Amino acid sequence: MLFGICLDTMKLLEELRNVARRQGLADNTIDVYSLWVRHFLTFCAQRHGQWKHPAQLATGDAEAFLNDLVIRRRLSASSQNQALNALVVLYKHVLADAIRRIIWESCFCSVRGG
Repeated sequence: MLFGICLDTMKLLEELRNVARRQGLADNTIDVYSLWVRHFLTFCAQRHGQWKHPAQLATGDAEAFLNDLVIRRRLSASSQNQALNALVVLYKHVLADAIRRIIWESCFCSVRGG
């Protein structure tokens, strides 16, 4: 899919929910963060003309998204902070956990010889 929700996005949002639950975030906060991540991914897909995994996006993409919230959409500071915090959880916790898991599994498999 070009701009819609694809399987990779659904997996990413589910992982976001799992990480947020482990952090003890409220269900409403998790819902809002998931929505902001979806908006971010849609914004980036439109910007690049194709869907990209968040790990493939650069700092400039996040800056452009947050600037769009301020300039074009004129959202409140509270909404801007929610969007920023959603991206922090995505990049600092969800994607970092995935990278650590991949490294751990590759080390474990190489030790086992598998």
